Amino acid sequence: MENSANVKRKRVSEDSPGRTPPSQLQQKRIKLLDSRKQLPIWQRQKDIRDALRDHDVLILSGETGSGKSTQVPQFLLDQPWCRFPGKIAVTQPRRVAAISLARRVAEEMGTPLGSSSPASKVGYSVRFDESTSPSTRIKFLTEGMLLQEMLRDASLRQYSCVVVDEVHERS
Repeated sequence: MENSANVKRKRVSEDSPGRTPPSQLQQKRIKLLDSRKQLPIWQRQKDIRDALRDHDVLILSGETGSGKSTQVPQFLLDQPWCRFPGKIAVTQPRRVAAISLARRVAEEMGTPLGSSSPASKVGYSVRFDESTSPSTRIKFLTEGMLLQEMLRDASLRQYSCVVVDEVHERS
């Protein structure tokens, strides 16, 4: 039997066979976190959370590229009033924007997109194309799709929060 004083302890590193490497999605999430922290909106996340905790409506204005569309839904996800099964709906005026933002947020969260996995936390719904799963928490959709959902449930009970993005484009 080996003497425990003589046994060398091996440090397990990320590339050691004894450690499961993070998935590609998680590796991408970690890389993207640094760029997310550089967005102007990142410094305001506490203010945004506090404002929505105290008020039902928040009008948020910021420069293009400041992170409003991608970061605000993620800031709200862990709020007590937005716990599972409550979802966050994020409306977009165009289908291309809804799909591309859903892809980006899924990457940032390190989760598969929509119906590609039952574990997906981000999805989208546009005319003739829906990609969600039962575990979807953030759903990007066009206004038309949200209106369709309102016809079935006027109170939108499945949502804890509805973000109306690009509101200046509406007439």
